[in-house]
Amino acid sequence: MLYTGATNVEHALDAARRGLRVYPLAANTEEPAFPEADTAATTDESQVREWWALWPDANIGIATDNLLAIRIDPRCTDEAFRNTLGILFQQHGGRTGSLVLVGELVGSYVMFELPAGTLVQGQSNFLSEHMSVLSSVDDVLIGPGSTINGLAPYRFHNERSLSPAPSWLLELCGVELPESKKMTNVVPLKRSAAAAPTTAAIKTKLDWALEASQHVPVHPCRWYVDPGPDANPDEREKAIRAAKEPLTKWRYNATQDPEKIRKMWSQWPDANIGGVTDQLLVLDVDKKNGGCETYEFLRLVEDFPETMTNNTQGGGQHLFYAMPAGEPLKNSTHTLGPGIDVRTEGGYVMMPGSTIDGRSYTRANDAPIVFAPAWMIERCKDAKPKSIAAGKRVVEEDDIAIDLFTKWILKRAPYAELGKIDDTTFVVCAQGYDFGCSQETVYEIALGWNETHCDGLGDIERLAVVVESAGRNRRRPIGCSHPLAPGFDAVVIDESKTPTPAEIAAAEAGHEGAWENEPNAIFVDHLKPADLPTGVLPELVEQFARDRARRLGVDAGAPAAALVTALGSLVPAGNRLQMRQLDTEWTVKPILWTAIIGPPGSNKSATINAAMGPVQKLQSAWRKSFAADEHKRKLGETRRATAEKAAKAKPENTDQVFEGGEAEAGKPRFRQKIYNDATTEALAVALCENPEGLLYHADELAGWLAGMDAYRAKGGKDRAFWLQAKEGGDFTVNRKLSERICVENCAISVLGGIQPDKIRALKLGMSDDGLLQRFTPIVIHRSGNGADIAPDTATGERLTKAANAIADAANGALFRFSPEADAELHAVEAFKAKEIARPDASPTLRQWLDKMPNEFGRLSLVFHFIEHYGASGAAGDAVPAVVIGRGTAERARRYLTEFVYSHALTFYLKDLGASTMDEHALWIAGFVLARGLPAISSRDIYRVYPALKSPEKRSLIVATMRVLEMHDWVKPAHADRHGVEDRWTVNPAVHDGRFAEIAATERSRRDGVQERIKLGAAA
Repeated sequence: MLYTGATNVEHALDAARRGLRVYPLAANTEEPAFPEADTAATTDESQVREWWALWPDANIGIATDNLLAIRIDPRCTDEAFRNTLGILFQQHGGRTGSLVLVGELVGSYVMFELPAGTLVQGQSNFLSEHMSVLSSVDDVLIGPGSTINGLAPYRFHNERSLSPAPSWLLELCGVELPESKKMTNVVPLKRSAAAAPTTAAIKTKLDWALEASQHVPVHPCRWYVDPGPDANPDEREKAIRAAKEPLTKWRYNATQDPEKIRKMWSQWPDANIGGVTDQLLVLDVDKKNGGCETYEFLRLVEDFPETMTNNTQGGGQHLFYAMPAGEPLKNSTHTLGPGIDVRTEGGYVMMPGSTIDGRSYTRANDAPIVFAPAWMIERCKDAKPKSIAAGKRVVEEDDIAIDLFTKWILKRAPYAELGKIDDTTFVVCAQGYDFGCSQETVYEIALGWNETHCDGLGDIERLAVVVESAGRNRRRPIGCSHPLAPGFDAVVIDESKTPTPAEIAAAEAGHEGAWENEPNAIFVDHLKPADLPTGVLPELVEQFARDRARRLGVDAGAPAAALVTALGSLVPAGNRLQMRQLDTEWTVKPILWTAIIGPPGSNKSATINAAMGPVQKLQSAWRKSFAADEHKRKLGETRRATAEKAAKAKPENTDQVFEGGEAEAGKPRFRQKIYNDATTEALAVALCENPEGLLYHADELAGWLAGMDAYRAKGGKDRAFWLQAKEGGDFTVNRKLSERICVENCAISVLGGIQPDKIRALKLGMSDDGLLQRFTPIVIHRSGNGADIAPDTATGERLTKAANAIADAANGALFRFSPEADAELHAVEAFKAKEIARPDASPTLRQWLDKMPNEFGRLSLVFHFIEHYGASGAAGDAVPAVVIGRGTAERARRYLTEFVYSHALTFYLKDLGASTMDEHALWIAGFVLARGLPAISSRDIYRVYPALKSPEKRSLIVATMRVLEMHDWVKPAHADRHGVEDRWTVNPAVHDGRFAEIAATERSRRDGVQERIKLGAAA
C-alpha cells in the first residue's frame, strides 16, 4: 500500500496498476474533471500521468462498467458477513484474489473483474439487508487518495490486483454471460434456498421498446460503436451522436404497434430506442451544459408537476408533459435557460433501455404523463408562428447574398463549443438562407466556418445534414434579409455588435429609478445563532439548562434543547395532540429529533450526557427491577420443580399453589428507553416490547447518517423505517430468514451530536427525502471553561421525580389546544409562510420550515407534560389536562421562532453550505462590491472567476445571475444576438454603504490574494 502523504497521481497510478480503470474527478467532488471523462477511463499510465499533470488535485474516479463490486454496509456485523457471503466464499475456495476497498463511514467493497461484454444490474438487500451489488452502468466509485470536503473516504485493504469474478458469484449476482463466454465447468452453487436472492431476467432492447411504446411511438436508432481507447474527445462525441441517429425514416415508421416493433427489433436487436415527442412537451435537462443547475433554480420559483421522468445516459433527465391541442411550439435549445432544451412536434428523445458507452437511459419514476403547466407553455411558445411565406424563396441568389453571408461569417459568426456544434451550425446555416443563398452555397461557406470556428473539427457528414435541416425547417422566407427582398428592410453588416460605451450608459440610465425592491443581504457570514431567551421554556428545563451551561462553559440553548428531547422521549408515544379545533385527522405525537452541532472540543458530548442523566437513571432503575423480578421468577420455577419432584405428581394446573405458597410468575417485562443500535430489525423488536417509544442516542450522528440506506444510490428499507419513526404509527419489517416484525407504534426520538465538517461531507450523498430536515439543529458554542460551582441539587431532584412521573403517565390520550392557544398555531403558520418566501432561503431550509407547524405541536405537547409533572408539589399520579393553554403554546412558539429558527438559519445557510449556484452568486456579488461596479458582463465574469472560466461552464453564468436578480442585486441590460443575456446593471443601493463592511472585507481578501501571487512569482 502507498505511504502516507502520497500524491493524487501516485494513488491513481496505484489503482491503475491493480487493474482498475481510472479517470480524473474535479477536486473535492464526485464530478468528472471534463465532460464524459468516465468514458475515457483507462489503466494506461502515460494517460494517467498526463491527466494529473493537468489537474494535480483531481480526485480519482474508478469506472464500474467492468466491475462486479459488492458493497458491505458499515453496519454489517462480522457474524452477518460470515453467515452469508462468508459461507459462500468458504464453500468455493475462499476470497483469494478479491480486491477490497475499505471506507470508514460509507462501507467497503469487494471487487472482481467482469467478463468482457457483460453488465450487472444493481441490487439492494443482496443476501442481507447490509449488502448490495453496484450497477456496472450508473454507479460511481471514488478511489483512495480522493478527498470529499476534507475527508478521505476510502483506502485499499490489501495489496491484491483485480482478478476475474468466479463463475459461482456471477451466477449468484444474475450476470448473463455471452454464449462465447459461458463456462462448462461451473461449480454447482452451494447455498440454502432461504439465502438465494431473487434475480429478474435481463431485459432485451425489444422488451424496452415494447415498454416505451405504451407511452410514445418508438423507432430504432443506431447503437454505440466504441471509437477505441485512443479516441480524442471529438471522436467520442461523434460516436455518442451517431448512437442516437435513426435507422429508418422515423417520421413514417415510428409506431406503437407491437408486431411492427417486434419486426424492427428482430432486424436490429441491439438498436437503441427513440421515442417520438409529437403532442408532447419534453424538457431535456442536459447536465453537461448546465441544465441541472438551471432546473434546480427553476424549481425554486416555478411549479413542476410530477410527471413521467427518465434519466439520461449523461446524467440529465427527460421530463414528459402532455400538450393541449393547438399550441404553436417548436423544438428548441436552452428554451428555459442554459442546458434545458424542448422536444415537441417533429422531435424525438432516447427512451429507457438505450445504452451509450455502457451508460443507460432509465426510468426515474413510475408517474404518468400529466399536462404541462401554463407557465411552461408560455415560456416555450413560439411568439412568431410560421408565416405563409415560411421557407419560400423571395429573392434569387446573387453576388450580394453571397457577399453578405461571407462577411457575416468573417465578422459576426459565433464559435461552436464542444457539445453545441449542431445547434450553432444550424444558426449559421439559417443566416445564410436569410441572405438568400442556395443550399449548395450555404454548405460551401459553412465548410470554411467549420474549419475556423468549431471547437475541434466538426463532422463533415453531419454538416450536410444540418445544412439541409436549416433550409427545410424555416419559419421565415429564404432571402428575407436580402436588401432587395420585397417588404423587408435592407441589412447592413456592422463591424461589431458589441454595445458602445454610450449604449451601455443609456441602458444603465434607463434602469435608474426602476428598482422597486431593496437588495437582499445575501452574505451569510454575519449569521449567528441566538442565545436562549428567558421565559421560552418550562421553568424546570430553564433552571437545569442555565445551571449546566455555567458549569460546562457553553451557551444555555444546547443543554435546554437536549433536555427537552430527552424528557420528550419519556412521554408515552401513544399520546397525541389534535392540531386544529375541528379537524380530527391532523395529529402529532411527542417525538423530537435534535442534533447538537459543533466542532471537536465544543463540549457536545458532555452537554448531551447531562441531558440524558434523568433518562439513564430511570433506565437503570428499570433494569434493576427487571433483574429482581426475573430472579424471583426463576427462584419460583426452581421451587415448583422441587415441589413437583417431591410430590411425584404431574402438574396439570400451571396456576396450582405449591407448598411454598408461590404461584407460577409470568416473565417480567424488560422496559427500555435508550437504544444505541440503529439497525432496523433490532429497533423493531425493542419497539414491540416498548410501545411507549424509544430514544436513539449517539455521540456522533455522522456514522448513522452515512450508513443510512436513504443516502445510497439504490435506497433501502432503513429510509422508510426512520421517516415513519419520526411520525409514529404502525410499521412492518419483513425479514428474509425469519418471520416479519409488526410494530404497532414506530416512535423513536433521536438525540446526538455532529461536526459541521462531517455533515458537509455527507451532504454530497444525501437524498432529497427530508430526513435531515426532521431534525432540530442546535449550534453549540463555548462561553468559557466552565465555573467551579456546586450543582443545583434541588433542581436535579425535581427533574428526576418529573422524569419518573412522565414515563409512568397514561398512554393513548388525545390532547388539543384551547381556542386561545390555537392563535399561536396560526402565528407559527404565518411565520413559516413569511420565511419560506425569503429569497435567500435554500431548498433544504424551506423543507425545514414546511415542517415547523408539526414541530410546534410536538413541542407544545412535550412542554405540557413537563410543566404538569415538573411543577413544585405536583402529584405524580395526577393526569395532565386534555386542553393545552395559551401560555404553554406561546412558550413553544417563541422557543421555535425566536431561538431554534436562528440556529436553523445558521445551519442551512452557513454551516451546511449553499448550493453551487449560490456560491457562484456570492463570489460575483463580492466582486461587484470589491470593485464598486455599476454594471457587469458575462465576459467580465469568466475572465476573473476561474470556476466559470472554461467554455463548458460559461453556460452557468446566466443561471447564476438569475439568482442575483431574484435578490434584487442586478437587472438584465443587454442580450446577445441569440437573445441570451450577457450584461447586467447593478442595483445602486448595493453601493450606498449598507454592505460597506463586506465590501471592505472582500477588497482586503482579494488584494491579499493578488499580493500572495506577486510574492510567489517573485520567489
